[in-house]
Amino acid sequence: MITGLNANTAQNLQLGAGAILKEKYVTGTELTADNILSATNGGITFSAVPQWFVPTVDGMHNNIKGGGKRVTHWICTLSFTAVEADAEVLAKALGCADINGNVITGRHTINASDYTDIYAIGEKGDGSVIQITLKNAMNTNGLNLSTTNNGNGGISFTIEANYDINDLDTPPFEIETIAGASE
Repeated sequence: MITGLNANTAQNLQLGAGAILKEKYVTGTELTADNILSATNGGITFSAVPQWFVPTVDGMHNNIKGGGKRVTHWICTLSFTAVEADAEVLAKALGCADINGNVITGRHTINASDYTDIYAIGEKGDGSVIQITLKNAMNTNGLNLSTTNNGNGGISFTIEANYDINDLDTPPFEIETIAGASE
């Protein structure tokens, strides 16, 4: 039988739905409502796609090793459906909004505080945690709240990481494996 299964497979499996956090995860820290953005439905999808520059030279193909191809920037997104419609989640979905008591109001301007780091975590089979950090993140698809008869609704997010204008050489994401509490 041909298979990719090996002695490390069980410990390297990513397990469960994971969580979207407002603060960086620290080993041994208990996740609480203060740190979790929202419960989700349908899991979490992370994408980091390099954007390429390929020089245009007569006779040179795009796929030549050593041909000058380089990454100009990364487009990094985190997609999920939040199921909690509290003020913070609704405002974060809008991207640029203010909360005043029970009222959420969108803005035409983006404030520096609208960009925040967002963290997605998931557990591995060995008890360690994979943490993905989206730096200077903002939801880019606006507020899309859907409801369903005899079920719970959802707020779809596509959060995009943004480069820091003072550090354009550092991609706006990190992927880290954090040892489990027992390690």
